[in-house]
Amino acid sequence: MQIIGIDTGKSGAIAIKNKSTTVHKMPETLKLVELLFKGCNAHENTIVFIEKIVITPRDYRSPQKMNNLLKIKAQYDRMIALLITMNIRFIEVMPVHWQKEVGYKSVKGASYDERKRGLKQLAVELCPSQKVTLWNCDALLILYFGLKKCKFDQTYIWSKIEKDESFKNIF
Repeated sequence: MQIIGIDTGKSGAIAIKNKSTTVHKMPETLKLVELLFKGCNAHENTIVFIEKIVITPRDYRSPQKMNNLLKIKAQYDRMIALLITMNIRFIEVMPVHWQKEVGYKSVKGASYDERKRGLKQLAVELCPSQKVTLWNCDALLILYFGLKKCKFDQTYIWSKIEKDESFKNIF
């Protein structure tokens, strides 16, 4: 079984776990993402955990933030379309959910940079064999979340993915 963790966005990453773990900066184009998935042999025994992008009413307060979020949301929507087109199973995960599950404790009022450094430090602890950076720490932690769910909480997996016979064989 192969598990992939995706942090969408231009400065995001894709972390892939099969026999070993590899991390790739988010490719510039969707075609390059497709080639990456084909190159790692993503198929019916693959589960992708992708950070879900949601725009909330609070986000509309800042035009600059809203503009950035719309770009990230468009990239996310294209990624979902690609996964569907390639027939790769995926689970959308809210940031607050995967962060809580991996043990990240956000400090109220912390800046984006402070939160990002905290996530990087956690990734260093949980993924000691990886070279952890600010650009890849979220993807590694989403991958870690996915690995943990596949190993210890198959009920969660089944509740998120359609139940078909071909998928049943990977557990």
